[in-house]
Amino acid sequence: MDKDLSWYKKLFEGAVVQISADGDSTTQENADFWSAVSGRRVDMLAKIMRIGQYPEGNCIIRKNGYGSRSTQEWVGTGQTEYYSHPDDATTYPNGLLDLTMAQTPDLLIFMHGLNDAYKGEDAGSTIEQRVAMFEANLTEGLQRIRGSVAVNGRPAYN
Repeated sequence: MDKDLSWYKKLFEGAVVQISADGDSTTQENADFWSAVSGRRVDMLAKIMRIGQYPEGNCIIRKNGYGSRSTQEWVGTGQTEYYSHPDDATTYPNGLLDLTMAQTPDLLIFMHGLNDAYKGEDAGSTIEQRVAMFEANLTEGLQRIRGSVAVNGRPAYN
């Protein structure tokens, strides 16, 4: 992302804005622009865009939702006992976040947490352990998005 031209400045200037919506099945769908941004998790974005009369064609929105995935797969922890799809550990060693960041979004909206609540339940982890795992994964993801130093051996994107 060009640091001198933030997503909201791009909106104001009428430039093309690339938005990625990451998450689980709550962000997974293929739809045209306005129906994609009118989903439960991004309603406010649609309202802002319409109120500002922002040209629909100037916005590229990607729904990077993967059903039944959690923050484990998002950051790529490799702890397959918590993965819904254990093959993700080898297919996406740096997590699904790596795919999103390769798209160089101007704005990243993410919705995770629903699947984290029960991931690991079968592996015998307590709810407290699952919450701690969620917080650790979320922290790592944010550090990698904004940072310039690898976290847990996985790349940073700033």
